Amino acid sequence: MLIFRDTFERLRKERDFHKIHHNRVQSEKGILNQNLDKLKGLHIQYEKKYTELERKYERAMKEKMLLKLEKEKLVKSNSNLEFTKKNLEDKITKEFGESDEEIRSRTRSQMSKSK
Repeated sequence: MLIFRDTFERLRKERDFHKIHHNRVQSEKGILNQNLDKLKGLHIQYEKKYTELERKYERAMKEKMLLKLEKEKLVKSNSNLEFTKKNLEDKITKEFGESDEEIRSRTRSQMSKSK
């Protein structure tokens, strides 16, 4: 009878050990599933934010390129205007024989007389 009691005790302890281990594994599985669900939700949120930021970045880069092109266009236009101004000044100088400084002083004096 003692052998049966020892065997029964050993089997009960083994059963309890496996039962505790099974319960612990089930608990960890539940926690992991909860964490997985949270991560899936966060992933969806971050994916939406990433898409939004990507669109904002693309718009900013497009705007930047448009501004750069507009700046280049204005610089070229300014350069052309300066070239035209210089040509006109040279033409006036040739026709009237006056230098730039003489023209400016004559223009200033005419403007001051009109006031």
